[in-house]
Amino acid sequence: EGSTPVGPLQCHSAKEHCFLRPTWCDVCGGILVGDGWQCTGPCRLKCHRGVGQGTANCHAALLQMPCAKSAERHEKGTYKLGDITKQLGRNVHSRVKELVTREGLKEQRKLGNVDKAKELANEVARRWDEDQVKFYFVAALFIAVIAA
Repeated sequence: EGSTPVGPLQCHSAKEHCFLRPTWCDVCGGILVGDGWQCTGPCRLKCHRGVGQGTANCHAALLQMPCAKSAERHEKGTYKLGDITKQLGRNVHSRVKELVTREGLKEQRKLGNVDKAKELANEVARRWDEDQVKFYFVAALFIAVIAA
């Protein structure tokens, strides 16, 4: 009684953005310069392209947060000499990681490995038997206990 109903969560509408003037990442609180993302939705949050200050992937973390005007922002950090250079290095690291992943996936597709993995996953799903899986799991636990 008296509570406001909660509506469905709104997804972020993150667009790539080049931050020419240093600002702060709303996810990790680190200095944000160069490549990044900015949500054009109601939250207007901005974040690093990938690796941030103490965060493995600010963009992934942003996408896991709800998009709302009242979105929680990380406390702004304090600038220390060399922070911009360090972040530009992390930006390059993120770009290289994306490129290696993209090229590796292309190569695996050419070799047919992606299709093989899909076929294997479909076969496992087709053969999946909940009772049989439980039986093998209990049997493995039993063997582990006896062996210990």
